[in-house]
Amino acid sequence: MQKPCLPSCSLFFIKPNKYLSCPQDERQSLLEFKNLLTHNIKNHSTTEIDLGDLESWKPSSDCCKWKLVGCDTRSPSREVIDLNLRSLVLHGSFSVSSSILRPLLHISSLDVSLNSISGEIPGDAFMNLTRLISLDMSHNFFNGSILPELFSLKALQYLNLSFNHIVGEIPGHAFVNLTRLISLDMSHNLFNGSILPELFSSKALQYLNLSFNDIFGEIPGNAFVNLTRLIYPDMRVNNFNGSIPTELFSLKTLQRLDLSDNAIGGTLSGDIKELKNLQELILGDNLIGGEIPPEIGSLVELRTLNLSSNKFNGSIPLSVSDKARNV
Repeated sequence: MQKPCLPSCSLFFIKPNKYLSCPQDERQSLLEFKNLLTHNIKNHSTTEIDLGDLESWKPSSDCCKWKLVGCDTRSPSREVIDLNLRSLVLHGSFSVSSSILRPLLHISSLDVSLNSISGEIPGDAFMNLTRLISLDMSHNFFNGSILPELFSLKALQYLNLSFNHIVGEIPGHAFVNLTRLISLDMSHNLFNGSILPELFSSKALQYLNLSFNDIFGEIPGNAFVNLTRLIYPDMRVNNFNGSIPTELFSLKTLQRLDLSDNAIGGTLSGDIKELKNLQELILGDNLIGGEIPPEIGSLVELRTLNLSSNKFNGSIPLSVSDKARNV
């Protein structure tokens, strides 16, 4: 018969640590990326890469302790959820194999900006990254058009493709699935064609930057109706025509509106007075005519006003000239 444990007895429970590092396939994928960079240094004399932070990436070590890598500390298997590969390439360029990203199924934040990565965006690389929330691919040499696989990322909230060489029409229908998108930056590319209303499918959208492209056609006013959280639409330096859609003036959250350097005509509606939170109104270098609406003077938050190089006629309303002196 087993004796009961007296108060002086001590019991030790040793729970084995099953996971000593991040998953093996994820570690191997990251090591392949490092090898790719090293290969570029050896074979391309014009490519200069900063491997300083990658010195900690060693096969025998825990990749959760590597620089530039963040793991899920709440998970016993400690999957990689954050990868910051910003500014590794100092000079030159290189291409990336889509297979490198496939094992990183739990990643929520990926930054590969400022790396001079060339070639088309490997759309199939993102098919399994269903937990991705933030994706920054800006300041590279990506070209070609946007592949539809990129828009299967239903959890995505922040997408930055700016400062690349991406061409073609913006596939508006592809944005239908991105219902959680808060910030979209596609500026400084080679996009052309007109805008489909589906581009504005996300009711969560706050920041939209389509500036410095070659987009033409009218701005689809009905597309803005549901963007009740929009703060800053930047659509300058394109080839938009038509008139400013009045639907824009129903967006109470709007703080900055920049439609400068386009071919927008028509007149400026007095309904602009509804934008009570507007701080910057930049409509310069367009074809807007008619009289300047005096209602602009009622925008108490307005700090920046640019209506230059248009076709306005008549005199400047006193309320607007007073506002201009105070801006």
